[in-house]
Amino acid sequence: MRLATRHGTRELMEYVVRHAFLHELSWQSSTVSELDFSQGNLARLNVHMAGVTYLKLNKVLLSLALRRAPPAGLRQLRIWGKPGMVTHLPATAQLKQLQTCAAQVPELSTLWMNSLPDDAAKAIKANVKPAAAQGLELYISKPPKPEWLAEHLLNPLRDWDGREHISPAHAKKAALTYKNMLAVTRSIDSAMEVTAAAAALEAMVTAYVDEFNKIECRTSIIETVEREEIYTVLAELLAQLGGQLGGQGAALVDEAALLDLFDRLREF
Repeated sequence: MRLATRHGTRELMEYVVRHAFLHELSWQSSTVSELDFSQGNLARLNVHMAGVTYLKLNKVLLSLALRRAPPAGLRQLRIWGKPGMVTHLPATAQLKQLQTCAAQVPELSTLWMNSLPDDAAKAIKANVKPAAAQGLELYISKPPKPEWLAEHLLNPLRDWDGREHISPAHAKKAALTYKNMLAVTRSIDSAMEVTAAAAALEAMVTAYVDEFNKIECRTSIIETVEREEIYTVLAELLAQLGGQLGGQGAALVDEAALLDLFDRLREF
């Protein structure tokens, strides 16, 4: 559910934190300067930064947009993700007094990045090498590979984590099912025999459905939203695989048959 306000109050902020069904918030306030959504269930947050002096985010947040620049005198900026995505980072160059940040600014003295995508980490190291030679403190560690990003950052079932009616253990199992399917689709290429590809994909769909059947049998947590997500994740992954295989895609990936198999096997 989405909520938008231009006149946020402390009571409204507390309401957002208490109610897990609120997944998207657009916030602006002339009276509340310290925002704490750390105990909420927001997936998307859009904040007008006028008057904001403190902002604490929740762990399951997927998208953050900050409107209007932070105070011009800001000296330190730290951003964490679980993981997360940052866009429009060059805009931080407008913060002339910034000393510690993940960006190129005139007075930058420290650049610290953890779990940055591997290709981005290599590019940044190359671009800031001259500055590092002149004294810039550079720390870039644990750059994940594209495969890891697909399994975690881009995992469409990671949103289950933090839902009120779903335990962390079941959320983890749901995310793992997607990771397991990715492993199967990566093993299929255009040179593969049709029968071998069909067998691998049928086994993948069977294992995928079986895991959710077990979860539903034990806990009955799969509601309409989760049911649609489980189906959509499979349908989109099959369509993506078919597209990647080019001319052989239609022959190797029988989407209709595999989705029909999904419907016949599911018990949720």
